[in-house]
Amino acid sequence: MATVPLISTIIPTYNRAKLLKRALDSVLSQDWPNQEVIVVDDGSTDNTAEVLAAYGDRIKLVKQENAGPSAARNVGIEMARGEWIAFMDSDDEWLPNKLTMQMRYALKHPRYAMIYCDMSEVVDGQLVYQSYLKNGNYSHVGQGQIYKNLLHEYFIFTPTVLVKKEVFLDVGYFDTSMRLAEDRELWLRIAYRWQIGFLDHVLVLRHRHSENLTANRYLYNIYHVELFEKIFKFNVKNNSDKEIMKIVKNQLRRRYIWAGTDFLNSGEKKLARKMVLCSLKFGVNFESATLIFLSIFPDYFIGKIKKLYKSLR
Repeated sequence: MATVPLISTIIPTYNRAKLLKRALDSVLSQDWPNQEVIVVDDGSTDNTAEVLAAYGDRIKLVKQENAGPSAARNVGIEMARGEWIAFMDSDDEWLPNKLTMQMRYALKHPRYAMIYCDMSEVVDGQLVYQSYLKNGNYSHVGQGQIYKNLLHEYFIFTPTVLVKKEVFLDVGYFDTSMRLAEDRELWLRIAYRWQIGFLDHVLVLRHRHSENLTANRYLYNIYHVELFEKIFKFNVKNNSDKEIMKIVKNQLRRRYIWAGTDFLNSGEKKLARKMVLCSLKFGVNFESATLIFLSIFPDYFIGKIKKLYKSLR
């Protein structure tokens, strides 16, 4: 009889005691028969320790000083004994057959070193998207060689993935210098060298609430500028083709403009101007020209221009 592959599930957590039980119970309720669960407590100061104590030896617990989710996941990867690794966020939820369905797909399609699936999204307890990828109108979802797809669009979410451990030995771990978008950066490194499979089933419930990091659009855009600057340097170093470079430059231009718009809306014109000037390295369009204008001239002057424009219409 063939050996059932061991899956190592890694759960980083920081001050999520009220939500952690739901996530852990869904992981421990998986019907895949061979799983180890590694929880990395990233310096929690609430009653997380009390919640975790109730699970005894059903989990492997690591405690560390607060270093961020990337560092916590990397500790879990180092500890993992499994041939395959899955990641769970401490505020999300898996359906009971998540790992089984993904492993069956992986064994049926051995060319894929990573498998991701679809998810539902729940906001403040209310189901918003039954199928996040379909209802969210993602247009680049695919499988195989999907590096360019991932440059265009972020459609692989951490709780949905299952990855061969050997992949991390090849491309490296999560970048601990990044606070946001660190998962997308890693999936891009993986997609550059490995084929990725897509299991078109909803197997994850993503719960969003005010504590979610990605709820802060300001931080989101700033960190995506950092992400695509890193991707740009990576592709220059690897002499990537013209199509890839065009996608990356377009993304950088857009991200700088979006970050500049955020600064402008918060009244920080100097920073807005800095962002839009950076965007000019990667192309000029109406958005960037407008943002330069709005960031240079004082508000009273812009107000007069608007009044003049209205009077001439």
